[in-house]
Amino acid sequence: MPGLSPRSVAPRDLAVALAIIGAAVLLVAARPLLRRLSPAPSREECAALVERRAEQLARAADPTAKAATIASVRAAARERQDSIARCAAEITRDEARCALASHGADEFERCLGP
Repeated sequence: MPGLSPRSVAPRDLAVALAIIGAAVLLVAARPLLRRLSPAPSREECAALVERRAEQLARAADPTAKAATIASVRAAARERQDSIARCAAEITRDEARCALASHGADEFERCLGP
């Protein structure tokens, strides 16, 4: 059984294979590229996002948490400057707005993507 030589591959087959490979590379690279080109959330949006996440985690841990406990958790979250800075650098404004409107920890996570 003879092997394939470069000349035995039809140009059309080669073009189709290259198109498939190109599409796969584009799909893998598109999300990070779109994230990089999308507007970032403001520092205020990120601060609100970090507070919201802390509140959701506190409520998930204790659904009967008192308002004072939640207020304390939110106040501590406002001091997390590292998380606020990371938010502004790593997520998009649309993702932040989606997460801020979320109704639970699972929905919050889905907004931020993989």
